[in-house]
Amino acid sequence: MVCCVPTQGEWAGEGAAAARPKPAPKPTQPMPQRPRADAHLKHVIINEKRDKKFAQYQLHSVPYPYTSREQYEAAIRKPVGREWTTTQHHASIIRPKVRGTASETERDRDTEREREGRERERERERNKETQRETTQKKKTK
Repeated sequence: MVCCVPTQGEWAGEGAAAARPKPAPKPTQPMPQRPRADAHLKHVIINEKRDKKFAQYQLHSVPYPYTSREQYEAAIRKPVGREWTTTQHHASIIRPKVRGTASETERDRDTEREREGRERERERERNKETQRETTQKKKTK
């Protein structure tokens, strides 16, 4: 009885060099594992794998107007809806910081902001003048 098919194991043909034996794998020590985040919690399992879809929404640094993480988180926690704030305050919160179209240049927007600022300043001056006039009229009477 033949235990092997002829030419089995001899695919390289006659006269081919024998394959070198592979070295035995080196024994490795297991990597030290940090303790699980849920080890002390009895009925909780925390998934410690990285969520790639969620990672695109995570911030790597604090956005511009804020200087610390606490300041940014406090601003985010503040409610924005009409149910929690007055109508006027709600409108000022949701109003876009930059008005205008994409075709406008930054200089155009800056001049608009400066003009609005000058108008507000003039209004304040007018109010101060009227207050002075009314107080002087009261003093002269």
